Amino acid sequence: MLRAGATDDIADVLHRSDTTRPVDVLIVARLNDVHALSVARRIEDRGGRTLILDAADYPSIWQLTTRYERGCIARNVTSRGREVDLSQLRGIWYRRFYGAGHAPAIADEAVRGFVADECRDYLQGFLASLSNVINIPANEWQANRKAYQLACALEVGLEIPETCITTEPEVIRPFVDSLDGGAIYKCLTSTPFQFTETRRIGSEEWVHIQHARVAPTIFQKRIEADHHLRITVVDDAMFATKLTTSHPAGDNDWRLDQTRTLEPTETAPKLRAGIHALMRKLGLRYGALDFIVDKNGTTFFLENNPGGQFLFVEIHAELPISAALADSLLGCRDLAKFGS
Repeated sequence: MLRAGATDDIADVLHRSDTTRPVDVLIVARLNDVHALSVARRIEDRGGRTLILDAADYPSIWQLTTRYERGCIARNVTSRGREVDLSQLRGIWYRRFYGAGHAPAIADEAVRGFVADECRDYLQGFLASLSNVINIPANEWQANRKAYQLACALEVGLEIPETCITTEPEVIRPFVDSLDGGAIYKCLTSTPFQFTETRRIGSEEWVHIQHARVAPTIFQKRIEADHHLRITVVDDAMFATKLTTSHPAGDNDWRLDQTRTLEPTETAPKLRAGIHALMRKLGLRYGALDFIVDKNGTTFFLENNPGGQFLFVEIHAELPISAALADSLLGCRDLAKFGS
């Protein structure tokens, strides 16, 4: 396994490694990303070689060159004159992409922004031009938009809670009043400064409801949960985990209940077909999907996380998700079955 970045200089890594052996799988992630490391280990167990690159260290720590000559394309990664051969790549995992092109030495803010845009454009274009990519960057960007996810889920026949996304307080009150059992609200994006859990609308929220004008918010009918589902999809493979909460903190967001139980479960054929249809529509090969099941047994789609975490369910529910990703990245899975 090769890890290229500021915490493990690629030049030093390459001097200790056999650089004549081509890399089989490229993973774009932080060097200490445990999900990337887990999948890389499974790839090594299968005889493959992995290179983990942190996009935030491009081009300060490592460089990438693509040559288009005589009808052929040649690609390689270098650092301080040492080179990694990418000519026989079998798969690419777009795990997490952090900002590239950081250039603090450039004083002009507009120029720094231009440099960052150029680096991002090249790296993402490079990734999209390769075969066997999980997930294609452009597809993942679009699939991450929650308003789009919900629309696609309805189109493929999945149930969703009654939902309103708006910045208008005048719309929020009548929508919430029309719902039996109350409503929850949540952000469309994550925040770097705090954990943004799903919350129930109560008296405190109504005091501050005018602040909803600042940014759009998701408002949904609150579903009284019997249990939750985290369903992880890797191409044609589907790994379902049942999450049961017991603490009141987990009533609206299972992540807040540290006593929750996790166990593997089966996916009903109709739900399975709907999930595969959603993945095809979103153009994704990997996704971590959240569902809530009410007391009547109705399953409601909540969201799809194209770069979602999976190790917690792999460990606690004993599901071989890392192995499935390794097989897909090495081209060992029959992609003709994808979406079946």
